[in-house]
Amino acid sequence: MAAERIRLDPPAATILVVDDESTIRTMLRTFLERRGYNVLDADSGEAAQSIAAQPQRIDLLLTDVKMPNMSGPDLAMQLRRRCPDLKVLYISAYDPDQLLMRPHILEQGFGFIQKPFSLEVLANWISGILQATPISSSYK
Repeated sequence: MAAERIRLDPPAATILVVDDESTIRTMLRTFLERRGYNVLDADSGEAAQSIAAQPQRIDLLLTDVKMPNMSGPDLAMQLRRRCPDLKVLYISAYDPDQLLMRPHILEQGFGFIQKPFSLEVLANWISGILQATPISSSYK
């Protein structure tokens, strides 16, 4: 009897969506879950830090740049201290040149999409960032 090969699909990537606008968070969550991603969401940088403190893998931080109390780049820097290989995709209606002035933005694993954007563009960015290097992030 020939041994059957069982192919196991890799686990779906987990994306932490952070935006202070609930309609944007809901739209992103729905879109990403339909594409097969595990989605966590937070309405602030502080809430995102609490979620990230839980023992779960987070592969991508999808965050707005401008939020009250803690900006997306500041949140990314905080989370990458604990998980240096965390991938980050920024979304913002603001000028990307201001964002690119921050040195860590140019590191591998970061991306930027200017609002408004199409969901196809978002899907392509997420796929590209996640496939750039193996997913191995974990928070403990």
